[in-house]
Amino acid sequence: MRVPYLSTRSGAGKPWTRECNLRFDCRSIADDGTFEGYASVFGVLETSYGTQFAPGAFSASLAASKSAGTMPKMLWQHDWTQPIGVYTEMSEDKRGLLVQGQLILSVPQAKAAYDLLRAKAIDGLSVGFIINSYEYDANDDVMTITEADLWEVSIVTFAANPEARVGNVRNAENIRTERDFERFLREEGGFSNNRAKAIASRGFRAADAHRDDGALDSGILEDLEALRQTFS
Repeated sequence: MRVPYLSTRSGAGKPWTRECNLRFDCRSIADDGTFEGYASVFGVLETSYGTQFAPGAFSASLAASKSAGTMPKMLWQHDWTQPIGVYTEMSEDKRGLLVQGQLILSVPQAKAAYDLLRAKAIDGLSVGFIINSYEYDANDDVMTITEADLWEVSIVTFAANPEARVGNVRNAENIRTERDFERFLREEGGFSNNRAKAIASRGFRAADAHRDDGALDSGILEDLEALRQTFS
């Protein structure tokens, strides 16, 4: 049985105490090193550690950073002696912790990270944080972090959670069938299996046609509107 706080411990001497790795899709990194994506996805269990983040887990930390005029650091492999860029925006939405950043390509390690990401040789993002509060479910052996003090988000070699990705609208170009669309909605839109199937089978036009008669679940309509805004 896992013990609470088993989410990856940071190395000695670091001010943060925990690190959680997430999948990072690098295809949308621009030539100047800018990118956007999710550093954490709420409610997704990292099975290696039995840990997940609750919605709002980073809100207090982000507010404190904003008040101080600072941002969590962008590091290489959690090495605080190797900053490789800056984060320009961090915010929480219903899916998770959305970040926007830029690798500083004049820094040798940042340029190396950029090349490795573009070549898909590495694919990880990892948050470095201190747990302020959490809930532990002994029956399921799951720790849900309800408040975390976010110190940094690193680009790392390995990833533990497949749900967080850098946003890439160009993935929509690969949709050819209903199954492709369903997969796209799950992987890029963050929809559940049932919602993705419903939307893919009925389509956006069907959703609009049934907006007034209530035939389509209102939650699906809200999610569709959010997705439209994301890709507009």
